Amino acid sequence: MKFVLFFTALLLTFPSLAKHPFAASMQEGDIIFQQSQSGQSEALREITGSVWTHVGVIVRHQGQFYVAEASRRVELTRLHDFIERGVGRRYVIKRVRPDLLAMNGAQRARLRSTLRSFDGKGYDVWFQWSDDVIYCSELVWKAFDRAFGLELSRPERFRDFPLNGPEAARLIRERYSNTGREFNLNELVVSPVALLRSELLVDVERAD
Repeated sequence: MKFVLFFTALLLTFPSLAKHPFAASMQEGDIIFQQSQSGQSEALREITGSVWTHVGVIVRHQGQFYVAEASRRVELTRLHDFIERGVGRRYVIKRVRPDLLAMNGAQRARLRSTLRSFDGKGYDVWFQWSDDVIYCSELVWKAFDRAFGLELSRPERFRDFPLNGPEAARLIRERYSNTGREFNLNELVVSPVALLRSELLVDVERAD
C-alpha cells in the first residue's frame, strides 16, 4: 500500500512520467522521432509535410537509455530529456524489422561504435551529404548503413521537395542566399519522415 501511495505521489509530482513510462519493449538500436521545437522545425514541417521533424537512435550508456542525436552537435541526450524537449512530449519509436536485423550484443556494440565515429561533429545547417557536419536524419541513416549495410530509405534530392513555401524560402535565403553559399537542388538528402515511413521499420511505441 505504501508503494502504491508513493508511486501515485511520484506521478503527481512528475506528470511527465505518466506520459512516457519507457516501455519494457524498448531496446537499444530503436529509432525515436519527435516533433521538434527548433527554429527550423516550421520550415521542415512545410517542406516535408510532416510534424515529425527530428530523429535519433536509442542507446544504452552507463545503464540508462540515451538518444544519439545530431542537434547542436552529435551527442548523447538522456531519453527523458529528449522526450521532454519535444512538442507535447509526443514521440514515435520504431525498430528495424527483426527479419532484417535481430539485434544481439555484437550488433549493438557495432552500432554504438558507428555512432561514436560521428561524436562531436557539428550540426549541418545546410543539409549536405558530407561527414564534415551532420544533421539528425543523416546521422541515423548513415549509422545503420555503415554498421549493417541497411539503407533505411531511398535518399532524395532537394528538388524532390516543395520549396516554394514561405518558411522554405526564408530558410534558403538565410542559409544560402545571404551567405553566398550555393544551393544545390541535386544534393542528396534524407528527411525524418522518409525514415518514419520506411518499410524496413516497425512500430514499437507511440505517444502522439
